[in-house]
Amino acid sequence: MKVNEIITEKFIEALNKGVCPWQKPWKVFDLCNGVSKKNYRGINQFLLRMLSSDDFFFTFNQIKELGGRIKKGAKSHMVVYYKLLKTERDNETKTFPMMRFYKVFGLSDIEGMKWKQPEVKKLEFSPVEEAEKLINKCIIQIKHGGSRACYYPQEHKIDLPPKENFTSVEARQPMMISKMDLAPRIIAKKN
Repeated sequence: MKVNEIITEKFIEALNKGVCPWQKPWKVFDLCNGVSKKNYRGINQFLLRMLSSDDFFFTFNQIKELGGRIKKGAKSHMVVYYKLLKTERDNETKTFPMMRFYKVFGLSDIEGMKWKQPEVKKLEFSPVEEAEKLINKCIIQIKHGGSRACYYPQEHKIDLPPKENFTSVEARQPMMISKMDLAPRIIAKKN
């Protein structure tokens, strides 16, 4: 199977599962390689967002060099390297594309690694008062931390990134209220 066919297949699988990887209203870091700090671009952004909530990724060799190990059961993620190659033959230059894929692991799939995560620039948080009143009346446990926004029905809990990591107050409060709205719908479906 060709690289572009593998990418297309993974993208369609994620869309069929309801994953839309192209936007989240909070900022942790742009997806990047944890060693080079080079941002992933293009299709790599889609591939990694579809399959992982991590922001930093490492190759197997980078993990090994930093003294880390991959957690049992962790799965690697594919990133694509694309380059135009030039060849000269009979005084004629031809250009052709070369595409390869590499496997990387997200930071949450690694343990024991000697690596320091860069600090995030924090948002000064001044909430909209009426929205905060509604949120504070919520009987669902709300935990801030990590880089995901999700509702866990088995624990009746909402996880959100830290308040300061959102791109704006206006982005955080609707996200939180939408997760609060989702909880009773899931409970009602079970009953």
